[in-house]
Amino acid sequence: VLVNQVLAEKKQIKLIFQGDEALPSLMIDPPKIEQVLNNLISNAVKYSFPKTTVHIRVFQSGSDIRVSVRDEGQGIPENEASKLFEAFQTTSVKSTAGEKSTGLGLMITKKIIAGHEGKIWVESTIGKGSTFYFTLPIPREELEKMKYLSPVSSIEGGEEKNADAEQSNEPIEQVNDKDSLCSPYLDQDVIDNYRSIDPGFLNELIEMFLEQSSILMGELHEAIENKEWDRMTHLTDQLRGSSDNLGARQLEQLCNEFLESDIGEAVFNFDDFLSKLKRLYESTKKALQELMSR
Repeated sequence: VLVNQVLAEKKQIKLIFQGDEALPSLMIDPPKIEQVLNNLISNAVKYSFPKTTVHIRVFQSGSDIRVSVRDEGQGIPENEASKLFEAFQTTSVKSTAGEKSTGLGLMITKKIIAGHEGKIWVESTIGKGSTFYFTLPIPREELEKMKYLSPVSSIEGGEEKNADAEQSNEPIEQVNDKDSLCSPYLDQDVIDNYRSIDPGFLNELIEMFLEQSSILMGELHEAIENKEWDRMTHLTDQLRGSSDNLGARQLEQLCNEFLESDIGEAVFNFDDFLSKLKRLYESTKKALQELMSR
């Protein structure tokens, strides 16, 4: 969320957070829900005009916690909104400062929310903006405390089973020997997310990233060697966006360091940056290939 605050300030966009004073405890994976929030807020900033406001609200709605992210942007055509949560889908709406999108963030966001047994959707009006909502279920024990439910026992196969013994909604942590090879270069929560994605689709996703990033790296190499500053900046921003969507955090961080630095073209060490970029890209590529080999 802090990163989005910085990006919003660059466009003079205000982020306003509102929430109920007392919210019940939830059974969630915090890094994954943070990823969801970051994606929704960054999208709101990307597609909002400068000097507008993005409202983030967290509140209880019946037996759920509901989160909304509302912008004052361009709005999304109704016939395009239903496809937003599919892979590689983009809309006719353009970002207001040329920010890039690979069309993967909302697909991953939907899978995270579905893994928490929640729902996600968007409501939008052309010319007025969009509001993205998602819900997270409140655990039964918390609802009982708030008197939304009375303590109950369920009967299965003639045996009484207390509600407390029901299967938890807590995301199950799994261990994979290859995680140690991937985790230095990929977010652990992203590695975990991939476990819930169909292997065939996962391979297609990674292969597309590797194909696109390979082209970007070739063009970047050329731009850096020729010291084409503007082209280099544009290509690095594209690589950052692709790395962000796949959770390649070290690669994304290196791109960010260049894009957000105050070092001018005259004193920039092009050779050093190219060396670091190539080394980190190869390591990230190997980590992604390890995921594909599972």
